[in-house]
Amino acid sequence: MYMSDLGSFSPPYTADKIQWANGAYNPSSVQVDSLTRRYFQRDLLQRVTYFLDWKNLPETWDLSYINFALAWCGYCGVMETDQYGVIPQWGTLSGWGIYCQPNRLSVVNRYIDAPLMLIGEECELLKMTPDYMGIWDVIDYYAVKLALISRDFDMSAINSTVSYAVAAKNKAAAQTIKAMFDHAQRGEPLVVYDQKALLPNDGENQEPWQLFERDVKSGLIFAECQEAMRQLYNSFDTVMGIPYASTAKKERTLTVEAEATAGETQSRIQGFIDNLKRSCNRVNAMYDLDIDINMRGGVSNGIPDPDSAESDDVR
Repeated sequence: MYMSDLGSFSPPYTADKIQWANGAYNPSSVQVDSLTRRYFQRDLLQRVTYFLDWKNLPETWDLSYINFALAWCGYCGVMETDQYGVIPQWGTLSGWGIYCQPNRLSVVNRYIDAPLMLIGEECELLKMTPDYMGIWDVIDYYAVKLALISRDFDMSAINSTVSYAVAAKNKAAAQTIKAMFDHAQRGEPLVVYDQKALLPNDGENQEPWQLFERDVKSGLIFAECQEAMRQLYNSFDTVMGIPYASTAKKERTLTVEAEATAGETQSRIQGFIDNLKRSCNRVNAMYDLDIDINMRGGVSNGIPDPDSAESDDVR
């Protein structure tokens, strides 16, 4: 259930890993700026984790650490230590339970001594996804596409600044044309130049220069890129289960109306909340805590209380 088909790679499968795996068979010439992709990864991660409203977490627990571990691999271990008490720790899963699920957790941390622990007896898991894969593959999938759209806008913005180019007959003519342009750019109402410098060559019936013009406005596609980004964000919200407002115009309507899509999109994030609630019950029962989680944002949870910690649900 949690094994990888990419050799030594383990989930989540980011763009770097996928590109490495596919490179031997299908080399790609399309490159994505790593810094831009990471920017959108952070943005999408914060977009999702905002809706995870944790309750009664111990003050020593780092919420950002928990949220990132859940997004990255779908789970976060909870264990008891002699020095730090009960703390969350991301670790490596192993073993094989009765339902083909991992049943052991190994934590590598220089500050604690954590041997291989049996899940349910020596430690517990806060689990967001049933398949132990997290949501980073989805985050990275959309981050790459948003980075490509951002690159398209940068390229169009740069290219749109080249409005025209002039090919002069010789170096003297080129210097004259540059000087004329400099004077005009400074706002001088009258520019005087040496006519001889721009006369046609002897015996040639042509202009002393060749002009290359471009439509600057047609080269700038900001509106198209902005709309593409908005559609990608809306698609990500739908996949993740985040409610958002649609700004599409309705038929026979003169004004733009916001249409809530919470009912259409909430199924997946409700599954996250349900899995985490079950995990919280098991953690509370083992370590005498009272942690809980709900959905933030004023959206009705509509989630029935999960079974108790003694239920037979698959971990």
